[in-house]
Amino acid sequence: MTDKKVESMDATDVESIIVRAKKSILDFKRIENDDDMNVVQNSRNYIKRVLKRVDELFDPIIVKIRDSLKTSREQKALLADPLMDTDRFYATKLSVYLTEKVKKKEEDERKIREEEARRKRKLEKKFGEAAKLENEGKKDQAHAVMEEVEEIEEKLEEKAPVPIAPELQHGHMREQWSAEVIKESIIPRKYWNLDLALLNRTARAQKDKMRIPGVKAVKRMIPVDSQR
Repeated sequence: MTDKKVESMDATDVESIIVRAKKSILDFKRIENDDDMNVVQNSRNYIKRVLKRVDELFDPIIVKIRDSLKTSREQKALLADPLMDTDRFYATKLSVYLTEKVKKKEEDERKIREEEARRKRKLEKKFGEAAKLENEGKKDQAHAVMEEVEEIEEKLEEKAPVPIAPELQHGHMREQWSAEVIKESIIPRKYWNLDLALLNRTARAQKDKMRIPGVKAVKRMIPVDSQR
């Protein structure tokens, strides 16, 4: 390959050299003598100089993009982090409230079941007393006991079940996983081009098994509506 002043090359010049480099590979036979060896070595030296020129052309652009990306992330964090912190705060409070509500509902239902069981036992006892009085020919007393039975049954029918709170009737809590950058400087190079949305997808897929230096998976519980 014929030499050209590498320092003045642009991307178009490099592309033309790539075409010639590929052709030289196709045309290459073998190294048969020292002259052939010198030609190959000179070609390698030239390629290395061109590679250095490629670095000079594109590394400054990459650095600027990386710095711009870092600045954009920092500016986004300044706006997003306080909102996310607020959302997490309310999500935690809502989770506590819904949990307490579920516990209260379960406790109320337990008390109703215990009361119903107690009254049913009382009914069974009263039925036994009435049957015994009837067998003994004490119809008036048996009738009085049956009136008590009817009163107990009416109270059982009047006892309404505890209504389910609207926010719990169709809702429940679920996990939400997301990624949080804790130290950007140690994030591996292969993740530099990933935005936070892709990292969040990784966190949702891998959950607490996600292992990316400088990034951690965060779980929080949020209320959801199963009818949506």
